[in-house]
Amino acid sequence: MEETMTAGAGSGLVDAAARVLRELLRTPRFKQSLKIVLGSLDPESAPNLVRTLAWEDTDIFLSLLGSLPELANILLLASRELVSQMENFTPEMLDEFLGQVAERLDGEALGETLGGALSLVSRVTSCGDRASAGAKSLAAAVSRGFARARGERGEGREAPLSAEMLALLGKAARLALEAASVEGSPAEQALLSLGEDLAGAVREHPETARRLVEPLLQAWRSAGEVQ
Repeated sequence: MEETMTAGAGSGLVDAAARVLRELLRTPRFKQSLKIVLGSLDPESAPNLVRTLAWEDTDIFLSLLGSLPELANILLLASRELVSQMENFTPEMLDEFLGQVAERLDGEALGETLGGALSLVSRVTSCGDRASAGAKSLAAAVSRGFARARGERGEGREAPLSAEMLALLGKAARLALEAASVEGSPAEQALLSLGEDLAGAVREHPETARRLVEPLLQAWRSAGEVQ
């Protein structure tokens, strides 16, 4: 078991933290203290923490910014493993757990964060052929990872979108349209901007757009959504 848990482990700070945490979690007193700490988290103070880091010590803040790729990779790799482990849960357990998580998430903050991230991505992609090699490499790697995840969950093959996925996308679209029904709302502006970007992308890459849309239409037809 120990060999399995440490397989692929490195020799840096995170690996050291994992080794120390493994021993501490075997101590009942530490587990009780950890639960108390987790119960005392105050997410609303996070913006103030960022402002403090940014303006009280600029050197440390810039060092943190320089470490963002590593910090982001820690979160990404941890999240990937979390998703992988959660696949061992029953659908009933997942439904209950994810429902509790959804109730506690700050939806508006999530929306603003995603909107800001999309704005940054839009600014980068607007460079077109002038985009940096790093940005292009990241986009290609994301595509490969997404395709691999779909293949792993589809028993090694690229399966078409399932009826469940289409239903989920439909619910998301309906919620987005309901939010955008208020004239002048941020949701309306975001969808209008998205529509303009998509229209421009289709005009620039019509063949690619056709290849992407055809499997979706076929999945709809097979699910009985389109006659």
